[in-house]
This record gives sequence, C-alpha cells and structure tokens, in this order.
Amino acid sequence: MKNNELFEKLENEIKTLQDQSNGLDQLYRCIGRDVFDDEDREIVKKQQMSTATTKVELEQSLMKKKNIYHTKIKSMELRLQDRQLQLEEFSKQSSLFREFPDVLDFFVRKQHRLNETIASIRQKLVT
Repeated sequence: MKNNELFEKLENEIKTLQDQSNGLDQLYRCIGRDVFDDEDREIVKKQQMSTATTKVELEQSLMKKKNIYHTKIKSMELRLQDRQLQLEEFSKQSSLFREFPDVLDFFVRKQHRLNETIASIRQKLVT
C-alpha cells in the first residue's frame, strides 16, 4: 500500500463533508427569505453544525494518523532498510552467517517481525 493511499479515504471523506457544508451554507442563505421560518432555518443550522463537527473529528483523526505514520512507520521503515542493507553487506563480506546460521535465522525472523509490525500499523491507519 502506497503512503498516499493510507490517508486517501479520510481525505475524501473530509472533502465530501466540506462540499456538503458548502451546500448547506448556500441552502441556509437561500432560505433566509420570507417563505421559510425559524424552524426551517434551525433544521439546516443543526445539520450544518453536525457536518462541521464530523469534519473536525475526521481532520483530527487524519492528523493523528499522519503523526503516527511520520513518527512510527517512517522511522521503522528506514531502520528496517538500514538493517537489511547491513545484513546484506555482512553476508557479502563474511562467512559469519554460514558459520552461525542460528544468528542469521534470528536476524531473518526479526526482519520479518518488523515488516509485520509495519504492515499492522499501516492497516490500523487505513481503518
């Protein structure tokens, strides 16, 4: 899953709510005329407030998820890449892993766990 896809659903929902809010603003201005009463305007105003509240909640959720991505996932991905490069370099320059396959096995399992952790955090960001 690409990084921009992590937040796409929330960003689309926020845009939809913004469009709805704009439509409700326009509707509110239109019903300001004499044929609509306070009750009519109140219904529209309540819907505007509900839409605005939901939008703010989604924006806050998006900010939290982006923060998690930048503070956890990004750093873990970089660390994992660095570990992988170092392991490849060790493997090329030394017969150490041939002599101690249990050490290599440990590193491989740890790389796998780190990948799973990153995938798990990414999945939580999408939901």
